[in-house]
Amino acid sequence: MLLLGVDLVKDPAKLVTAYNDSAGVSAAFSKNLLSVLNAQVGADFNLDAFDHVVTWHGDAECVAMWLQSRISQVVRLSEIDLSVDFAAGERIRMSISAKFRRDGIRTELERAGFSLRHWWTDPHGQYALSLSKLV
Repeated sequence: MLLLGVDLVKDPAKLVTAYNDSAGVSAAFSKNLLSVLNAQVGADFNLDAFDHVVTWHGDAECVAMWLQSRISQVVRLSEIDLSVDFAAGERIRMSISAKFRRDGIRTELERAGFSLRHWWTDPHGQYALSLSKLV
């Protein structure tokens, strides 16, 4: 048996707002990766030189989070002898958060050899939990 929880496709404006939260949690999460690179590979990312950007991609039904360079800059990663040029406005894709529909989940489960047995959602149909059995 497979119990799978998924985030369902919903209003793109709500999704963008959720991933571009006013408290800056998502932005801090993305910028933390740059901090780790600074600490682990001797990078010199200036976190303040990047803005958090969130986009919805309707064709792929996913949210992408980016860090966008505010300025033209060169970042050095000394431990791996690498320099990366960033143009003003250039983006680094930090993460993708896919959203799903029931039919798509059923198809993917069937491709993996499962049969969808049960499908539950929250009262607003924003999230789903499915129970599938290996055929």
